[in-house]
Amino acid sequence: MKETKSDLTQALDVREAVWDQLTEKQKEHIAGSWKDASVQKITLRESMGQIKDKTFIGKEVYLVDYPSEDSPSLGGVGVYADIKSHRIIGFGYRD
Repeated sequence: MKETKSDLTQALDVREAVWDQLTEKQKEHIAGSWKDASVQKITLRESMGQIKDKTFIGKEVYLVDYPSEDSPSLGGVGVYADIKSHRIIGFGYRD
């Protein structure tokens, strides 16, 4: 019988996997490291940001939210990632 990782372990893994795909310029807007991010599963909508891979619209994806020290009105840096591969599929809007 194959052991599966718990949801928590997978969530921890996705924070680091997404972090490793960010550019240095994107990381400049993040306070702290990948360990400071929060993760939740959401159903992706087209209106939620800049979605690079439209095949994920309407599907469940991870939202990895990295804290930011930019203007408080901008909020954190939200990144959408595929649940299976942890590949970045888009970014949330920052007003």
